[in-house]
Amino acid sequence: MGINGEGIGFYQKTLVFVPGALKGEEVFCQVTAVKRNFAEAKLLTVNKASKNRVKPACPIYETCGGCQIMHLAYPKQLDFKDDVIKQALKKFKPAGYEQFEIRHTKGMKKPDHYRAKLQFQLRSFGGSVK
Repeated sequence: MGINGEGIGFYQKTLVFVPGALKGEEVFCQVTAVKRNFAEAKLLTVNKASKNRVKPACPIYETCGGCQIMHLAYPKQLDFKDDVIKQALKKFKPAGYEQFEIRHTKGMKKPDHYRAKLQFQLRSFGGSVK
């Protein structure tokens, strides 16, 4: 999966990002954008579903856009979050990252009906962030 939770596949040796697709699935999708090194596509149908695909608990999941991986079983969501951290460390290679202890993401007993995402608008003024 991509860092934003999208499925990753290939079509004629071109990397394709497909939001809503999961690892191991066979899907039918429509290309929506072609970039220099990859393409983006819209998921139309899942022909062979992953064993980790679940029905999202939220009734507006498909249209809201606030959650990207609610269709992935919760334990696998936690694994995905671990993997995102490992990928970032491998990509940016901060000093001593090979010795960092990466602990498994702790889950919640009831992972629904909460909001854990915050976005802040920041601006730099004279070298400081306000």
